[in-house]
This record gives sequence, structure tokens and C-alpha cells, in this order.
Amino acid sequence: MEGAVGGFNKIADKFVDNYLTKEGETVEEARERLTGQEKERKEASQAESEKRSAQQQGIIGANRQSAQNATLEARRKAGLQLFVCPKIGLNKRMYISLKQNLRKSKKTLDNLG
Repeated sequence: MEGAVGGFNKIADKFVDNYLTKEGETVEEARERLTGQEKERKEASQAESEKRSAQQQGIIGANRQSAQNATLEARRKAGLQLFVCPKIGLNKRMYISLKQNLRKSKKTLDNLG
């Protein structure tokens, strides 16, 4: 097993020496440089991935809010959403009925006075 690993390392060292070393650089220096470059690429890739993820989350949040606003507006237009006074829970039909009753009451009071 050690012979196979040693043979692989010799082949790898020869490849690095022939193709990846710079002028006057040793195989070990080239390996260190390549390891550093790989680490930098991974860190840059991770940072870019996190940036994209944050942007996507922002877009998702904006789309979710837009959809929620559109749903609320559609429900309000359909008379299904409480709109006038959420504290006392008046929906559109109750509001119209209350408004009509108040008008009748006002006319009655005006006629009496």
C-alpha cells in the first residue's frame, strides 16, 4: 500500500513540477501557493453564495408582502375583509347597515325637533 501511495506522490510531484510551478519555485512552494489559491476561491465562492442568498431572501420577502397586500385588497373589495374599525369588527355590510340606521335616526331626531 505504501508503495502505491509513494508512487502516486512521485507522479503528483512531477506533474506539479512540470506544469504548475513558477520560475524558481519549488514543488512545496507551488503546492502551498495552490492550496492558498484554492482556499481563497472557496472563501470568495462562499461569500458570493451568502450574498446571493441574502438577495434572494429580500426578494422573497418583498414578493410575499406584495402578495399579501394584493390578497388583502381583493378581500376588501369583495367585502370579506374587516376594514372600517378592526377594534370593533365592522365589516362592509355591517358598516353600511349601521350607517343607514344612523341616517334614519338622525332624520327622526330632526323631525322631532
